Amino acid sequence: MTRVELCRLAGLDQAKKIVLYAPASNMCHSAIPIIWTRIRELASTDTYLLIKLDSDACQEYKLAHRRIAGENRNIRYIDDIDITPYLHLADVMVADVSEAFLEFALLDKPVVLFNNPNRREDPDYRPEDVAYAWRDIGIQVTTFSGIKTAVTRCFENPDELSENRRYYREKMGIRLDGNASGRVVEQMRRLLEGEKAIHQERSESVSEDIYADSGVDETIKSRIHGLATEIGTIIPHETEACRCRRIEAEAHLGQSKHFLGRGNAAKAVEEARKAIEKYPSCSAARYIVDQLRPQSVETTDETG
Repeated sequence: MTRVELCRLAGLDQAKKIVLYAPASNMCHSAIPIIWTRIRELASTDTYLLIKLDSDACQEYKLAHRRIAGENRNIRYIDDIDITPYLHLADVMVADVSEAFLEFALLDKPVVLFNNPNRREDPDYRPEDVAYAWRDIGIQVTTFSGIKTAVTRCFENPDELSENRRYYREKMGIRLDGNASGRVVEQMRRLLEGEKAIHQERSESVSEDIYADSGVDETIKSRIHGLATEIGTIIPHETEACRCRRIEAEAHLGQSKHFLGRGNAAKAVEEARKAIEKYPSCSAARYIVDQLRPQSVETTDETG
């Protein structure tokens, strides 16, 4: 469906610019407690502001943002569970650590990322997590005035960080060639013929040198080598939300393999568990946890 068709369905003027605001619900990381309803200032006579709060956001925040949408015809509060159509509608996204910003950026669209100054107060804050480790995919800001300036930059030069977005897109093996359906059909044909499932290049195999001097048992290495490709398999009936979780899981699995290569079993298990949380059927991550759990107890905590 084209942007024109989406605008028509949403009752939006296709000639206007569209900003999508999608903050997270975790208050240590979210833009909401810092910005509050000043976000309304992004809307103007030639710019729509679409507000999509996390389903876990508290009722007070939902009511406050519904109210500002009711006061301005250029602000829309999104009740839909599925954010996907609005990712395709918007020209710019303003986010913090909500998962949607990765998917938006991978569409090669500009993102403004708000860094909550209180994020380090969260005991679960981990700068190596994808949501923070990959923040150069967008323009980072710490104030509302910074958001306004960054949004203007994005409108004026949407290709400013296109190279960064392309880098992460290629790292994840995502292609924007419009042939996804064809690949799914081909995959189904091969599966029906009993051939080996096609895998994205990003997850073909784990190179042996990543385990150099890691001290990991050869049997474990061999088994992980065989399982690590599975998460990149094209799944014919995969939903958009499931795909997003799979992409995140793959990133955590990659981090797990990185720590495994450095001989840090504790961190490898930690990242593998995160992959399982996002994508429970990831056998490679489960195998890492099952095999390395005893070692992780004895491994010192490194971050390298």
